[in-house]
Amino acid sequence: MVVGISTYPATSGWSDISGENDFELVVPMLTRCGFAEADITTLANAQATKAAIVGSLQRLALQARRGDVVYIHFSCHGQLITDVDGDEGDGWDEALIPYDAKIDDRGGYNGENHLVDDELNALLAAIKHRIGDKGRVVVVVDACYSGGVSRQNDEAAEEVIVRGARKKFDLLPVAEPTRRESLTIDWLCISACQSYQVNQEYKPDEVSYGRLSYAMSRVLEPSLSVERLQELIEEQYEAMPRRYPQQAMFDVEPSLTKQSVMQ
Repeated sequence: MVVGISTYPATSGWSDISGENDFELVVPMLTRCGFAEADITTLANAQATKAAIVGSLQRLALQARRGDVVYIHFSCHGQLITDVDGDEGDGWDEALIPYDAKIDDRGGYNGENHLVDDELNALLAAIKHRIGDKGRVVVVVDACYSGGVSRQNDEAAEEVIVRGARKKFDLLPVAEPTRRESLTIDWLCISACQSYQVNQEYKPDEVSYGRLSYAMSRVLEPSLSVERLQELIEEQYEAMPRRYPQQAMFDVEPSLTKQSVMQ
């Protein structure tokens, strides 16, 4: 499943990015790695509402079989949002921004269409349970949860587009928040930048792409180990001009680093 959002409703407060362009990189990458085109679901712009994303993930859980490889890719905005269940030490959850989510409480919006990490983890856990220990879930997040809508490059007089917002979404108080422990991550999650960095888009020619999407499309092979993929992504990042420091983040159990990404 590949989600790519470039344009959000004008009333949402979110800036345009180049998320939809990443399809040009990610879909051919997946077919090269052995996925059939008929098995690749893409959700672009207005198709990528929260309900549509959640529904697609739920269908993946129903359709998956033991030993399957499931690849999920998000190219969109990200934002920090109030942690209402007490499982985050800093008081903020990470959230991906579907097409119908707003940047703040305009129009009475209260974060209901943000895809919060707790919700996403539960959906991914259902998929992982379905495919079992021999299956593989790979999640790629070409978004970030901090930064600005854009930053001016003083030297080149062009904007550096960032997939995230410095502004946090402060939810209305919850009368009796439910406290729960953090969920165990049982899959490989690759994020475009560290938590304290911004995710800058990359423009190799006339078209802008997500930095992580571009790097993955250049190096991913199914036989690569997680450890080797991380090395290649780091090398690719170093070769890509950037205005601000940025390193990809790999979230995976240490015991899995020697295993292949998709086999």
